[in-house]
Amino acid sequence: AQCIRGSLRTIDVVSRFGGDEFTILLPETKREGAIVIAERIRQEVARTYLPHAEVPGGRALTVSIGLSSYPTDADSADALVRRTDRALYAAKSGGKNRVVAYGA
Repeated sequence: AQCIRGSLRTIDVVSRFGGDEFTILLPETKREGAIVIAERIRQEVARTYLPHAEVPGGRALTVSIGLSSYPTDADSADALVRRTDRALYAAKSGGKNRVVAYGA
């Protein structure tokens, strides 16, 4: 969570969505800006290592990020969550440790 918060602005909101998933609201941010922020988060997480008995120096963390924009991609909160989930699935199935924007 610290990796995420350190990459955000004071107006952005991060919360746990469930399990290992987080939601991040980026007010007044266009898709291009959201992609830049998401990529910054991905890179920051990749610089974090967890101790691992079989890997000297630890194992790097990875993160898959799906994003969508309101109102471009959806006209309701439910639709926005569904489309973001589709983008996240595409990021995971495309090799993980990626940022994918819905409809891009």
